[in-house]
Amino acid sequence: MKVWQLLKSKLTAGKIGPLEDPKLDPLTKIDVSFWKTDDKEWMAQRRAAWLKIEEMVIGVIEYKKHLPRIKSYYMRGTIPDWNKGQANYDPKPHLDIFLFLWLHPSWDEAILGDLRESYINSQIVWHRDVATGYHNFISSQAHDTTLDFANIDGYDVPPDLEGHGELMFRVMFINPKIREQNLNHYRIQNPNGSKGKMLKLAFRIPDQRLEEMVWMSQWLLRESLVSNNEGFLYQYDDVLNYWYQNVKDENYFDLSPRNREGKFSWYKMFYHIYHFDIEKEGDTCRTRFVTKLRDILDEEQFFDEFNQMWSDIKNDRVKVDDPWSP
Repeated sequence: MKVWQLLKSKLTAGKIGPLEDPKLDPLTKIDVSFWKTDDKEWMAQRRAAWLKIEEMVIGVIEYKKHLPRIKSYYMRGTIPDWNKGQANYDPKPHLDIFLFLWLHPSWDEAILGDLRESYINSQIVWHRDVATGYHNFISSQAHDTTLDFANIDGYDVPPDLEGHGELMFRVMFINPKIREQNLNHYRIQNPNGSKGKMLKLAFRIPDQRLEEMVWMSQWLLRESLVSNNEGFLYQYDDVLNYWYQNVKDENYFDLSPRNREGKFSWYKMFYHIYHFDIEKEGDTCRTRFVTKLRDILDEEQFFDEFNQMWSDIKNDRVKVDDPWSP
């Protein structure tokens, strides 16, 4: 039985309370043999790679002061001191769950899956470390990879997962059997300056939403792709299928008046998908993606109004003004 499994079984059985000694936590027991710190060549390669990775990390963290902790994990597998952050009422994450998995030396899915469980079952991490990590993963790999890097300077460079975006999505979204977990919430400082209570806050793996199609549409708008665009998350089969299973029963326009007010923008998105020029594009990741998405829209069922809008675009029953403008 793995450390985190044993610890969780004891917590569930009520035999021990919240951990006071971080050294007993499963997160401090991870296998550091993946970091070949005695191998000079490996360490040199790691240091060289960090120069590029550091720029990507800066794009997803809020405080640059956390960089030394993150670099120490990347280089040597050193786990930061979460208690120090609690003592200082620091509400900003340092090594969130996405960074923890991405910056590990291994891309083995089973190994990363165990690490994800060790992290989310830890008694020393905070709710914000998990919630922020999930947000940063989706935002960087789905939204940021649609930006117009070819023509506009100044964007943060999204983390490069080296073609492992689908694997990371499975580890974080598809494979976990426990979908909800109560996690430590940061201490609240009372007005008189004394420490408040450590709270528990439920974290649930975020649902996919129909409006993620906005990102899909934006990706197709780019006149050409550069390397920062090529990791777009929804191009992958497992991600796209998971998205569909999450949204197929969602009656998006009835969720709020605001959604219905933006209804016409959906015609524009459908136009991008249906009229994307596959022949001009050639055999690319976008061509393969748009073919799969068209098949889903043609063959699978969404709510009636959504299906009708897709049919309207295919049969030229709706005029879309300036369809290829951003």
